Order: sequence, then structure tokens, then C-alpha cells
Amino acid sequence: MWGNWRFDREKNSLIISKSLCPGEEERDLYEVALERCNSSAAILDWIIQISQKLWITREDIGHLVEALDDIFTLQSNFCGSEYEHSDGTPGYAKSILEKIGFKYT
Repeated sequence: MWGNWRFDREKNSLIISKSLCPGEEERDLYEVALERCNSSAAILDWIIQISQKLWITREDIGHLVEALDDIFTLQSNFCGSEYEHSDGTPGYAKSILEKIGFKYT
């Protein structure tokens, strides 16, 4: 669904798992804490931060954006019509997830 990304319900995070060398087992390499995605700027910061990793691919970044959009419905809840919908306060991400019925534990 989202390439190498998966949702970890226990951590409320998106985690990327992959092997860095041929023959190496997949391992968790990076985690995006959804509860820290309280504004468009915070989401963009995660995307840029991860895109600068030497092991990340453009496809991985595309899948991350798809995952974030699938989970948060970004245009409706964060950045539609070119303006910030969130107030950036802690708990905003959690309230959005609860509002759209995403299981947030």
C-alpha cells in the first residue's frame, strides 16, 4: 500500500523498513511520530528531513506523502486552498485522526 512504510498502531507512527545492503534483512530505519504532525510546516519538516537521508529513494518519499495523505486527508485538514488549516497546537493531529475515525490509541 505505502511501499516500505507501515503504520505502527502501538507507537502511532509511520515506520520505514528496508534493507540497506543486498542479502541484509529488512530493519526499521526511521519513524514519523504522527502526534507531532500538528501543522503543515511540521509535516513538511518530516518530509524534508527524511528526504535528506542517503538511503531514502524518491519512491519512498512519494509513498510517505501518500501515507500521510491517506491518514490525515491533508487538503481537508492541513493545507487546502493554500492556507494553513491547523493552529499548530499539540493535540491537533490527534483530534484530526479522531474526527476522521482513524484508530488512534
